[in-house]
Amino acid sequence: PELVRKRPVDRGPSGSAALFRVRERELLEQGGAARSPDPALRFRLAEVYHALHQDREAAALFEGLLRGDPEPVIQAEIYADLAISYARLGRREDEIKAYTRALSLEPFTLARSSLLANRAEAYMALGDIVAAVEGYRASLSLLSTPVEMFYRGSTALWGLGVALDRSGDLDGG
Repeated sequence: PELVRKRPVDRGPSGSAALFRVRERELLEQGGAARSPDPALRFRLAEVYHALHQDREAAALFEGLLRGDPEPVIQAEIYADLAISYARLGRREDEIKAYTRALSLEPFTLARSSLLANRAEAYMALGDIVAAVEGYRASLSLLSTPVEMFYRGSTALWGLGVALDRSGDLDGG
């Protein structure tokens, strides 16, 4: 069975959306989705775990899905989500590797911009300010319209300012 690229709306682990996700998780677990031969079921359960911030469970399923060698576009999505789970688990080196792998597979410019900014943030967390500055600049270079800058670039621009400040470039920051 094919995996379908579908992004759930992530409103975080609280609120009414979380109640539906909790029920979805229960149904998927009761149905044995974690051990299902159907990768689409395992992928959906991993996404639900991810949305509920159950990152150990999500990471384990995402890693298993990647061993099955899904289509590149699905791999890109899995690596991007896996990187976030690694970040929440404090696994920064793994987070950077996952973002790098996602970047090697992601064809869409706006998604690449987000991946670059997120990876730059991971570099910041490790104290690699030079890599963070390069990452934020690369992220911003992919944004070409005011709308893209507003929706995608504002946090990357903020991150770049912080990174430049930490590098000692107070004027640039």
